Amino acid sequence: MTALGLLLSLTLLVDLAAESASTHGGDDPAAWYALARALDQGESGPADPAAAVGWYHRAAESGHIEAQYCLAVSLHRGEGCQSDPAQAVAWYRRAAEGGHRSAAFNLGCCHAEGTGTPIDQAEAVRWFRRAADLGCTDAMFNLGGAYRGGAGVQRDPLQGFTWWRAAADAGHVRAMLALGLAHEHGDGVEIDPVEAVTRYRAASDLGYAPAMVCLGCCLYEGIGTLRDRLAARVWYERAAGLADREARFNLGVYAESEGHGPVARREALGWHRQAAQQGHPEACVRAAEILLIDQDPWDDRGEVLALLSRAADLDHPPAVRLLAACHRNGTGVEMDSEEGARLMIRAAGLGDRTACHIAGLLLLHGDGIPADPVAGARWLHRAAAMGDPGAAHAYGCCLRDGTGIGADPSAAATWFALAASAGQPAVSDPESQPLLP
Repeated sequence: MTALGLLLSLTLLVDLAAESASTHGGDDPAAWYALARALDQGESGPADPAAAVGWYHRAAESGHIEAQYCLAVSLHRGEGCQSDPAQAVAWYRRAAEGGHRSAAFNLGCCHAEGTGTPIDQAEAVRWFRRAADLGCTDAMFNLGGAYRGGAGVQRDPLQGFTWWRAAADAGHVRAMLALGLAHEHGDGVEIDPVEAVTRYRAASDLGYAPAMVCLGCCLYEGIGTLRDRLAARVWYERAAGLADREARFNLGVYAESEGHGPVARREALGWHRQAAQQGHPEACVRAAEILLIDQDPWDDRGEVLALLSRAADLDHPPAVRLLAACHRNGTGVEMDSEEGARLMIRAAGLGDRTACHIAGLLLLHGDGIPADPVAGARWLHRAAAMGDPGAAHAYGCCLRDGTGIGADPSAAATWFALAASAGQPAVSDPESQPLLP
């Protein structure tokens, strides 16, 4: 059939549906639904969602279950009508009570998320179970998560795994990935890396990019399978071709670790840039570090600062610390010790160990910020407790001299010994002071 013939046939179908809808009055909801679908999908010309909603509503009122579901979706998304989540829930409910599995699943999601109805996890579980019993694999997956976390139901990890296995066996790739992660890390089950790889591979073969990344990681490290770094790269590349940002980041790390010299770093920079554009904070940091190492930072100051700022906006601690260092040292930006100190304290508050150490010293010395020995000693103690040997030495000096904290020579000796055991030079000068790293 020619394209023109096909168009004429589709037009005729819509005309017949409209004629049937008009002729039969209240007797033919199937015809109204058919007309609504044709209008919704633009089968005989430009789509007309608003007109489709009218016919969906007419058929839905007459008990047509699929029309009830389609009307609910339109109201939920605001397609062809003003968004009305509460009305969407009402129509999802009518369709679900009539045995429509997608409506039951969507109704469960509305109760779980508080869309158009108050949050009610128990009600969400009830509708997920109804949908799962009708064969909805997404509902099986959600039920597994509910039982694992005890959301709306008594916590029962084994029951959760039962639902995840049911979903995975029915081809649900997210369930396959969830099972793989649980077996790899021993999350609620015994660690079984071979089973993890089996699950990752099954989901990967179905084209699921996150599973490809996990499979690549196992191949790279030899977890649950023979180590094969070339095969790992193949899976990373397949996932990267599906625009997976973690795969692109891993390819950057692969280039850095497996390659050598400027060529490898340029390849790594390319992958990290792609992942950074997708909002991967660690990729932002790695790309910025490569630019700072390999090129004149003033030539790339805009990109370096943009990368670090993007990751810092996501509260990535190392990015905030590096951005602070750029401001303190005038790297790619005018030197600004006050902004550097502010950002360093922010990074410390985000839990970055090195930032805790530096923030403590800045506060002790009043460098870019008013001196505050008490706060300085507190940050040094936090960094020392996290295993920073330089911070342990500096905190020992505070205890020895009573700077920001009561003097305690015995405790100071303990911290000096810890610092020395980690390679920090032993304290021989009783007047030695902590220095900025």
